[in-house]
Amino acid sequence: MAFATQDLVLRHLLGRQAEGALPNGTRIRKGPSEPGDIHKAGALGTVRGSFGPMEHEGLARVFCYICEFDDVPDAYVFIHDAGGGRIYRLES
Repeated sequence: MAFATQDLVLRHLLGRQAEGALPNGTRIRKGPSEPGDIHKAGALGTVRGSFGPMEHEGLARVFCYICEFDDVPDAYVFIHDAGGGRIYRLES
């Protein structure tokens, strides 16, 4: 049930663009991995939606992104930028 709910939420947020966030379609590289992460550090992907900004643990202007990584197409994940370093914009 949790996966079905998460999938519904992700699909509802796809394409939304938060003002001040990385634009949808931006190519990214994943920052450091944590135990259990499906996508490892350095994985390439694309921003598919964003929301925020919001406050998180005293940090201002935290955005949440919906990202699709190249190694698992059509599988969307939430990534927040609290503290920075979760995702990096690729230089064009």
